Amino acid sequence: MERWMGSRTARWSIALAAGVMALLVGLTKFRVGAEEAKEAPPKTPVAAKPKREALRYGGKNFDQWRIEMETELKPEVRADGMTAMAAFGANGYSVEATRTILELMAGYDLNTDNTKDQEVVKAASDAIFKIADPACPVLWESVWGGNERSRLFAIECLTYIHSDWHPSVPDLLKAAHNDDVKVRKLAMRFLANVKNKPKRCLPVLLECLTDKESEVRGEAIRNLEEMRPEAKEVMSVLRGAIADSEPWVRYRALFMAGHYGAQAQPVVPALLKRLEKPESLSRSSPADEFVALMDTLAAIGPAAKEALPRLRKLREEASTESRAYDNRKTDREIIDETIKKIEGK
Repeated sequence: MERWMGSRTARWSIALAAGVMALLVGLTKFRVGAEEAKEAPPKTPVAAKPKREALRYGGKNFDQWRIEMETELKPEVRADGMTAMAAFGANGYSVEATRTILELMAGYDLNTDNTKDQEVVKAASDAIFKIADPACPVLWESVWGGNERSRLFAIECLTYIHSDWHPSVPDLLKAAHNDDVKVRKLAMRFLANVKNKPKRCLPVLLECLTDKESEVRGEAIRNLEEMRPEAKEVMSVLRGAIADSEPWVRYRALFMAGHYGAQAQPVVPALLKRLEKPESLSRSSPADEFVALMDTLAAIGPAAKEALPRLRKLREEASTESRAYDNRKTDREIIDETIKKIEGK
């Protein structure tokens, strides 16, 4: 009994000592924290961002600049106003500034010879490019209606602005059928920015490959390259594109066909047709149609064996002069490499 009581007393003593120690540690930490808090410099309050209504450019607010631009006809004043719109547009007034600029552009010919008016048009373009992405939806709205001059200005800005923004896919597909070739080209340009294009884009792009405007056809091929549809869906239109009247469209078509390898065998007859008159092939650097055609046949490989007789004949007539922009290979060397690929060597 005494042993048990003595043991219990010892345990109480140990527990009491531990409690006192914990209390002392806690008080020490509290004292240190309090001293650090006294020594720490007070935090500088973050100044509230001024409301956009308080913003000024040259001492005038947005509405004052807008009214002055609408009522003052002097080109120098309007050019200064465009610079003001750029500043306001980049600081909370993107929609209002863009609409103001478009309204003003309704009175200007983009192709004017008047140097004073040219300064206003340039200042307006610079302002839109400074506002950048937030201006794009407003510009796109103007593409579909309103004054013809402001509409053309919107199209020009959307064509050259550096932006990741793009309209919705349905809007782009609608624009691809527009009667205005500028709008169709714009649709192709923006569609190129759409990643993982939905399947419903394919019929429209295939249709655009037969557009009367070469830029639309070329951009359609570029979009198709990114989509990489199944070979059976595009071979027939690629055959037509390989015979296009524009060299750069033919070049893009050859480049795309080569991606399909042996699956591009259906275009071989179109390639042979081009080789009937090799002198008609565009030889400009770097879009050398002859080199692209050879690369495409080589990529198709043994499936292009029907091209061998023509290639062997062409080899005998080929130039042996070096082509500096193609690793200094001669036409004959390029043809030899193509023949080896088709023969499976």
